[in-house]
Amino acid sequence: MTNTLPRAEALELVLRETQRALAESDESRDVTADESTRLMGSQAPLNSVGLVSLIISLEREIDARFGRKLELADDRAMSRRPSPFRTVGTLADYIAERVSE
Repeated sequence: MTNTLPRAEALELVLRETQRALAESDESRDVTADESTRLMGSQAPLNSVGLVSLIISLEREIDARFGRKLELADDRAMSRRPSPFRTVGTLADYIAERVSE
């Protein structure tokens, strides 16, 4: 298993899981995610339950693919400004950083 995750792969992972979460959401089925898709706030297509579900699915995928058990929504992430959960792109950056530590 590798200890690094290129940003492009992290972005692909976050996009795939975000699209899956959007497909499961009643309000956001027709939304297509891209790097600038908001994950938090009033313009976010996912509600808070959808975001939590996305984070859990990403943690599972990271464990399965990279053998890394990460808690993405830990104190480190929550205290960061700006939040790593702001957009698909910022979450991909954060995941690439954490997997590569």
